[in-house]
Amino acid sequence: MEWAGALFAEPTDALRAHFGIAEDRGVIAVRVDRGSAAESLGLSAGDVLLQVGRSRLSSLPDLIVAAEGAGHLGAKLQRGGQELWIVLPGR
Repeated sequence: MEWAGALFAEPTDALRAHFGIAEDRGVIAVRVDRGSAAESLGLSAGDVLLQVGRSRLSSLPDLIVAAEGAGHLGAKLQRGGQELWIVLPGR
């Protein structure tokens, strides 16, 4: 799924190994386009989105439902073992 200039995928074994991610939850930003809204808001490839708004994410359909038709949303992500909050634009 693409959103705001970032490509998201479910955390497969191969993606977790590639990005050094231990946990099997959320969805992974596998690509963040240079100059995109996602990059300007602080999202990086390898970040794991755990929550968007009030919705915890366990799959891509969860992200699609959380993002659909919404305005700007707070998003909880994991980066290098730390949890951070950023604001993502609505879809």
